[in-house]
Amino acid sequence: MIGEKTKNSVPWRGILALAAMLLLVMPVFGQTAKSSNAVEEYSTFDLSINGGWQWFPGTKAAKLDSGPIVGARFDYDFASHFGWEVGYIFGRNDVLLTLFPGPIITTFDAHSNQLATNIMVYATRRESRMRPFVTIGPGAVWFDPVSKTVPGPQGSNSVYNLKGRVSPALVYGGGLKIGITSQFGVRFDARGVWTQTPHWNLPDVSMGPLGPYSPRRTTENAWQTTMGIVFRFGGRSEAPAPAPAPTPAPAPPPPPRVTTNLVVDSVRGAHDICQGDSLTLQAVASGWPSDQSPTYSWTLNGEPVGGNSSSLNVPASRSGRQEAVVRVSAGGDTKSSQAVTFNIRPYAPPTVDFTISPSTITRGTKVPLNATARGSDCSGAITITYSADDGTIDGSTFDSTTVSFGAATGRVQTKTVNITATARDEKGGTGSARASVVVTQTPEARRLDDIVFGSGNARVNNCAKRLLLEELTGLLRDNPGSKVILVGHRDSQEKGPGIATLDRRRVLNAVAVLSAGTGICPSLDLSRVQVDWVGTDQASATRPSFCGTSTTVKERKGQEITESDSRAQYRRVEIWFVPAGAAMPSGVRPPKEVPAAEVKKLGCPK
Repeated sequence: MIGEKTKNSVPWRGILALAAMLLLVMPVFGQTAKSSNAVEEYSTFDLSINGGWQWFPGTKAAKLDSGPIVGARFDYDFASHFGWEVGYIFGRNDVLLTLFPGPIITTFDAHSNQLATNIMVYATRRESRMRPFVTIGPGAVWFDPVSKTVPGPQGSNSVYNLKGRVSPALVYGGGLKIGITSQFGVRFDARGVWTQTPHWNLPDVSMGPLGPYSPRRTTENAWQTTMGIVFRFGGRSEAPAPAPAPTPAPAPPPPPRVTTNLVVDSVRGAHDICQGDSLTLQAVASGWPSDQSPTYSWTLNGEPVGGNSSSLNVPASRSGRQEAVVRVSAGGDTKSSQAVTFNIRPYAPPTVDFTISPSTITRGTKVPLNATARGSDCSGAITITYSADDGTIDGSTFDSTTVSFGAATGRVQTKTVNITATARDEKGGTGSARASVVVTQTPEARRLDDIVFGSGNARVNNCAKRLLLEELTGLLRDNPGSKVILVGHRDSQEKGPGIATLDRRRVLNAVAVLSAGTGICPSLDLSRVQVDWVGTDQASATRPSFCGTSTTVKERKGQEITESDSRAQYRRVEIWFVPAGAAMPSGVRPPKEVPAAEVKKLGCPK
């Protein structure tokens, strides 16, 4: 198997090499640290928060990838060079699966939880600031798969349910602790973790093409490097034995005192500022000899700040009331200024309140946007801008004219548009809030193609029936609240008996095709139909529908209308589909109710 180790593959070489290296450098660190100690102080308890990296060398069919780790360690130093430690480390490591026959790789997420208890052996005394150490001890590692399943071999529908594993471990390594103060320090660790390999409930060998597997009886030797912050507790001090007092030398004569007229007049430049702004304080002093230079020391709220300078740049990170004092020394004389006070006002980015009224509008409506913003005393002028995920923003006005909708459905459509108000102050701070407006689109009346007739004829031919039954009837059925308006026309050149009512009869025959309820005719409720006939008035544009010779529509002899018939476009019935909620089409005069009795007598026209 790829990279397989036996259960006896303990990483003795790594342990021995690390121990030898640390033992060689321990005396050097010990001498350096011991000679640097002026006070015999130490802490007996340490709590450290650590972060770093963990990796697994070698290759395996189921290999743990490297990843970050975090954790905590608690140490108790029960003797000068010895201690006991309990630690917990959490790691995130992907698992890389080699799919037989390879080299195809797939992955899943996994976590590792390590608990260990170690003996700590230090190269230096616990009073030392620098403490190199080696450590070894038992532990346990829980490998936990975040992903719960992986697919089985190619071509099968099986999956493998992943399971974690708790295994004993040996934790070994070394590192360095550095004491910074009596309460805080830092530490660096390099460790190895030898444990059993988790097998994730996978088979020993691949069960088919591209099947994941994990060999048994393997071990892992993880390498870890971490850096941490140390919190020190239980501080103690042991004063070293006093050395024999040397014979005191005769005291040197005191230096001659230089007469000065040192005067610290004032500290200038103090005034209230905002957090993040710069402020420089200037000491005004005089009265020292010309061959000497004065020294300055500043305090801010009782804390030493700045350097040996006649001016002080106040740290911009502070806030609240501040009190500054400068101390000037020259020619053996020292004077302090009167305290000056000033305020550093806190800064906060702006916050935004934003609502839209009205919150529901029809498409084409413009809505004013009136967001308000609040800042801190240090914000300065605040500007507000707007952005929307649809429609148009013009200054502080939202225009819904360009809001996009889907294809016309004959019904009312709605769309929620999100608008963001962003406030920016003079310091570059920003804040934002979002509000929504619902835009509705009312359906509009739709004109279909005109059905056309033979000269002097009111019969609805098969081409026209197809338009009425297949197209118009479907629209009426899908929109129960919709209506249809039929407007009859006749050509001014049509002649013959009954010509004066030809436009009316064309309309009524079309109504009968839609409503007769027998044969091929559906039973449309006549309350949904309105009619008109306008004689030879051709004020509306013509939209003639010709079936053409390429279709399967067959006509009776003399009923076929061709495009070469230039007057056919005027022998027509105009068709308007009016969806529920839509306004009546402009340019159409008020229609009439259908004469129901006359339509019923017509039956289903042949």
